[in-house]
Order: sequence, then structure tokens, then C-alpha cells
Amino acid sequence: MGSQPSTSSRNVVTAANRRQGPGSCSGPVTPSAGGPAGPAGPAAPSHGLVGVLAFDEASYVEVGRVTGAHGVRGELRVEPSTDQPAKRFKSGSKLYLLPPAAQGLAARANPQALTLVPVTSRGAKVRPLGKGEEAWLVALDEVGSRTQAEQLRGFLLYCAAGDREALRDPDEFYVTDIVGCAVHDQASGRLVGQVVDVFSGMGTHDTLRVKLRASEADIMNSRIRYCMIPFAKAICPVLDLKSRTLEVAPPEGLLDMASVVPLRKPLSDEAKAQKLQELREQLQKEEVARQQRKQQQPQEEASASSAAAQDDGDSDSDDDDDDDGAADEGEAEEESAAEQSAAPQRRRPGLRRGAGSLRLGRKRV
Repeated sequence: MGSQPSTSSRNVVTAANRRQGPGSCSGPVTPSAGGPAGPAGPAAPSHGLVGVLAFDEASYVEVGRVTGAHGVRGELRVEPSTDQPAKRFKSGSKLYLLPPAAQGLAARANPQALTLVPVTSRGAKVRPLGKGEEAWLVALDEVGSRTQAEQLRGFLLYCAAGDREALRDPDEFYVTDIVGCAVHDQASGRLVGQVVDVFSGMGTHDTLRVKLRASEADIMNSRIRYCMIPFAKAICPVLDLKSRTLEVAPPEGLLDMASVVPLRKPLSDEAKAQKLQELREQLQKEEVARQQRKQQQPQEEASASSAAAQDDGDSDSDDDDDDDGAADEGEAEEESAAEQSAAPQRRRPGLRRGAGSLRLGRKRV
């Protein structure tokens, strides 16, 4: 099977998703069969579904995207963004439809809150497409004709966040938690870019697609650069989900192997000047912070050494109680051996950020 992009970028709205993510509209609004909306407001959606639930990223998780219609009974062709499409799309499953983003003048003229359409699956089946690819055909109780299904092209399917399975390992992460994280170089502390997607099937580990921070050359040439970074523990040693940051220690030359994508609309001279000024200010702030960390490091090391010396003094003063100390030491050894024997049981098989031949921690829903 070729490389299959996971749909993490669809789960978290970022500045550079691979495809258009959810945007501003009120419910599932699509172009209707009639002409432009009159003064009374936009035309009613031709698919006949109405959004009734406010969309909240923390409460819902994407499980697929509607790519088109199949047959005459309203079945939807769905590109899954879940590791368990058979479970998510089975008959009776409660799902939610989110419309694609409104764009251009329509979005600016009618900015409204996102709303979800609750729907119920009446069954699903998989259809091979060749070359290791497959499509899922999902039927919904609320969609009964091909015309109605066609109007849902581009919609996203969500499930409730509470329905996703719990992670089984400390080094296992949801794709939705990884996408959108800021990427920093561990050695220098400088911002590298932002995770915009996660790909599988590209080797031993899953691979992060990172939108690199614009350099002066990128700004002057109106371009964006992307880099593929293996999500291996040696290369991605620190992932802090609270601060939404990922520290990387890339091999020499990895970040230089970037793909270049020109902007659809070149930057104006005024925009270039503004972005260059912002970039230089950011680099200056990062350098000041780096120097401050460098000055604080000797103090932290001295404090750690002092604490270690104090601990040694305390341990010397406890030598009189040899019997109790020996007993405690034996208990500690037994606990340590028990913990070591239990460790393999806790690290059950699964997609996680491991070492060696284990794949890096990625899990969808």
C-alpha cells in the first residue's frame, strides 16, 4: 500500500491544512439549485438538512470526509479518518455532519457560528479501489436520494469525543493532539514550524508534515516550504500536549530537504516588508530568550549539585540504622523487579512513539 495520509489535519483547524477544513457558516449550507440569495438572506440548503448543534473541537472528533455519492439510494462515498471505520460507521452509529468552509465574499458577508447536523448510520461497507486503496460507502437514515447525497460532497463526519477509545500507552497519541503543535529545535530553541499533517505507510514510523516557518527568502519569493519529519523518539524526543509544542532533534540536513509550494497570489511589496519586519522581531525575541536560558543554566546546575550534596549528607547520617536500611533496600529491589516485569505488560502492542522497530505513537479514533 502506498503512503496514506492520516486525516489529522482535518481534526484540528490549522493555518495550513492539506485541504479545506471547517470554516464559518451556519449549518450545512451549500449552493442551492436556485439563483443567488435575495435580500431576505441565503437560500435554504438543497440537501434539506439543518444544523442544530454548536460545533466545539473539544467535544467532537472527525472520522471521515464525504467525497461524493454512490448509487441512487443516497449512499455516501466516505474517506475515513479513523482507524476503525467499520465500528464508526456501523448501523445505528450516531454521527454528525459539518459543512465545508464558506469562502470569498459569501463568508465575509455572512459570518456565523458552525453548527452540526446529527445523523444516524443505517450501515456501511467497504469498496476496494485498487492499488491498496479503498472507499467506504455509508448510508444515513436522513439521506435517501443520490441528489441529496451529492449536495453533501465535502462535508466532514464527526463522532462524539467521548466515543473514542482511551490510549493504551504513555507514548501513544491521538493525531488530533499532534496536528497544530508548534515545532521547536531542541538544541537552539528556535521555532521550526507547525505540524499540519501525519502520514502513515512511509516506513517504520509515522511521518509528520511540518510547515516550516517562513524565512526571508520564502517571503521575498512568495513561497511556503514543507518538511517531512519521522515521528521517531530519537528525532522527536519531547511532545508537550499542554503547551502544544514538539521539540525535535533532526539529523543534519533533514530540514533542508523541504518541498516548495508557491503562494497562489504573490505577496505585494508592502506585505513582504511587513512580514520581514515581523520575522526579524520574532528572531530577536527568541535570541534574547535563548541568552536568558543560557545564563540561568549554571545557576540551575549549581542548585542541583547543592541538593545532591545535601542528600548525600542525609544518607550518611542514616547509616546507624543498618537493619532497617537493609530491609527497605530489599523492598525497593523487589518493587523495582516487579515494576520491570510488569512494564512489558503495560506496553501493549499498538501505534506508539517507540524505539527500534515499533512505530511511533499515532492513533486516530
